Amino acid sequence: MNIDIWFLLIFILFWILGPFSQLVQLIAPNFHKKIGFMEEKTFEPQYKWFYLEEKAIAIADMSFLIAGIIFVIGSLLKTGWTIPFGIFVCTVYIYFGIMSIMRWILLGKNNLSPVSKKQLPVYVIYMLLFVIFGFFGLFYLWSKV
Repeated sequence: MNIDIWFLLIFILFWILGPFSQLVQLIAPNFHKKIGFMEEKTFEPQYKWFYLEEKAIAIADMSFLIAGIIFVIGSLLKTGWTIPFGIFVCTVYIYFGIMSIMRWILLGKNNLSPVSKKQLPVYVIYMLLFVIFGFFGLFYLWSKV
């Protein structure tokens, strides 16, 4: 198996912006908010449900945090058995990106979202990039099988 270095670099970038940032949220939620990955309102009492939901998503994201580590290390060692881990991560990007966009739009339409209307387009673009890379990664990795 020969994964191109440019693909690995992009994969690692998305991995840092995705599941690694969720690990930061679990370990240091205030720092996660300070660097702009969490809305200011998230810690307000009326949005406690939103914070708990975000925490649950972050815990679930640890599965593809580990899968990403396995994929990157295996790719650097040129072992073919790690491709399914990369495919899993790319599939999660697609699912998570679409789910997040729908969630933010529905919460916003019902005035339940702590995400400001100004910030929403930034989040949507951020998640669209995950979806696009997820599809690209699936096709790229599938071609390596």
